[in-house]
Amino acid sequence: MIKKFLKIFLILLLAIAVFGAYLFFTQKGDSGQNPEDKNLFSFFPFGQLSEEEFVPNNEGLGDGENNTPDEGDQLVLEPRLRRLSNTDVAGATFLYKERPKPNEDRISFTFVDFSEFPLMRLGFEGEKVARLENTLTLLATNVEGVSEKMIFDEETENLLKDFQSSNGLRADGRAGASVWSAINKAQEDLAEEKMDSVLSVRYIQKEDGSIIDMFLDSLKTSISSDTVIPRIQEAFFNSDASQLIIRYLKSDNETIETVGGTIEDGSLSGKLFPQNIPFVSVSPEKDQVFYLEQEGDFTNGIISTFSNLERKPIFEHAFSEWIPNWGTDSVISLTTKASFGTPGGVYSLGVTQSNFIKEFGGKNGLTTLMSPNGAKILYSENLNGNIKLSVFNMQDNSHTDLGIRTLPEKCTWDTDSITVWCAVPKNINSSRLPDSWYQGTESFVDSLWLLNTDENAHQLIIDPTTEGLYSLDITNIQLSPKKDYLIFIDRKSSILYGLTL
Repeated sequence: MIKKFLKIFLILLLAIAVFGAYLFFTQKGDSGQNPEDKNLFSFFPFGQLSEEEFVPNNEGLGDGENNTPDEGDQLVLEPRLRRLSNTDVAGATFLYKERPKPNEDRISFTFVDFSEFPLMRLGFEGEKVARLENTLTLLATNVEGVSEKMIFDEETENLLKDFQSSNGLRADGRAGASVWSAINKAQEDLAEEKMDSVLSVRYIQKEDGSIIDMFLDSLKTSISSDTVIPRIQEAFFNSDASQLIIRYLKSDNETIETVGGTIEDGSLSGKLFPQNIPFVSVSPEKDQVFYLEQEGDFTNGIISTFSNLERKPIFEHAFSEWIPNWGTDSVISLTTKASFGTPGGVYSLGVTQSNFIKEFGGKNGLTTLMSPNGAKILYSENLNGNIKLSVFNMQDNSHTDLGIRTLPEKCTWDTDSITVWCAVPKNINSSRLPDSWYQGTESFVDSLWLLNTDENAHQLIIDPTTEGLYSLDITNIQLSPKKDYLIFIDRKSSILYGLTL
């Protein structure tokens, strides 16, 4: 009996083991790979950008079409995160770029040449009356008329008077040489290819200095300049993206070269700035730059055009370790270089009067970002090994803890000087910030937040790890002029990303 019981028990154990193995391998095959185990940068391998178009990898973002919700469901429009470059980017900016309107938006009509038409007025008879009336209808409504009228009557006269009035002619209801010329010109204007002004981005590649334009709705690209400039590390564009400042390390790996360039006819030409400029800051209007240069025992602050042809010294100081931020038209902030264990301070430098005022100090690891109206300074400090983001109100000298752990370098102000777009690390492991982030020994996985500095309220905009499995250390955030798009660069890869708001 005991042997029989043992035999049955062993058979049951074997069956359970086989069934358990089946479940294990089946579930393993269905579950997929853990996103944290994936090589995040293998989703879009580096390669040569096509001059015509490239389609970035949007795996996990859907097919781009709006899905129709079931009846009773609420349609929720989610932000869309897209990879905009397929190579590392030194700098980028928004611009509005023109392109032809789609064919379906163009008006198709039969052009009528009126240059040989006789003088026409009330009472004129002939088939030319219908041609005149149909053309006047077209120019007034964008729809070609279908009249077969043979007599120039009051209705025709009124159409003609309306055309004359809207085109700066005497509205007498008589059609002669000046009227025929104006009608022909109006038809030519109507037949011209219509253009759309489309939000675009222009960026420069680190590897070879190629400058790329991209329409942000279609992601179609074109090359604005193919002038080869290798090893670019940093670039800033002017207001219309026709000029830029390029910064790169020379082959000796010691000398910093700064060049002011102009984009024209598909190439880039430029003029040299002084060597070894540590920092460059662009004015809010993006028409000038401020930089520091060492001269003897003093540091000079210079305002210059992008071509460096016009230089205006506005600052001289024996201390050299400054980080400039041109916050408003009239004020440049200068913050002492940050280190986690060293107290720092921030100063306001007047652009026209060159007055130099200390705003506050005594903050370890201090880094700052001035608001567009110059009334606030967003700043972070290292407090007992923890990074804390705060805002300083210059009107009442108050400090407000925003309850967020991030750096101002990962933020950008809205033009209202109230809200701030910030990339916020999910985890911060180092107690030596900002040094460890600057030196590249620590990187972050960020989510993007909108902060209201007046109400001290926070809103999560997007977590990139849920949008296509992007793991991003976000920096260089820029908000589009209509506040409907953000671009930013991943510090780990220097890849450019865009987010539809």
